[in-house]
Amino acid sequence: MQRLITQPVLDAIQAAVDAALSRDGMVNVPAVAAAVQKAHEDANIALEDLEEKVMALAIGRNAVIVFHRPETLPDAAANGSGHANGHRRLRS
Repeated sequence: MQRLITQPVLDAIQAAVDAALSRDGMVNVPAVAAAVQKAHEDANIALEDLEEKVMALAIGRNAVIVFHRPETLPDAAANGSGHANGHRRLRS
């Protein structure tokens, strides 16, 4: 059963996708969704539902999308980048 996502959480998803795009040039769907979920624990929204919204926004912006779970990247959850140690992809 999909839970209703409130406007403040939707706004947070949009802001997180914007931040990922400007910081990394791509959207790491699981990392962005996990960061939003952690910031809005009181909303009790399933990670899968947040990932769906993050992916839809990223696709709508024609963004590069990656799927690296935060727990597979050391320090990624702590720095919010979805990249180990906050490393960024270099643009050519």
